[in-house]
Amino acid sequence: MIMKSTEGGGVIATGAGVSYMRLASLRGMLNLESKGLKGRMGPIRPKIAAEFGLKPRDGYDKFLNAVQAKMEEVAKVVQQENEAEAAKQ
Repeated sequence: MIMKSTEGGGVIATGAGVSYMRLASLRGMLNLESKGLKGRMGPIRPKIAAEFGLKPRDGYDKFLNAVQAKMEEVAKVVQQENEAEAAKQ
């Protein structure tokens, strides 16, 4: 299941949802970096280039497309987990 709500209004990602949330975070960081904002740890592209099989100097569009494609793959797994969880209940 991608997310569970808590009584206090918090959200907990579980299963493949953790991977999905991580990818969404990477997409957000890449988007901000493409606009000129970098975090304390420096640029994110070189750090994630190997994971996606890209060169560290590839353009932001290429990185964003790779992250989006991976998010779509993980979303299918999350949907399967959600369906399995719903079938249990």
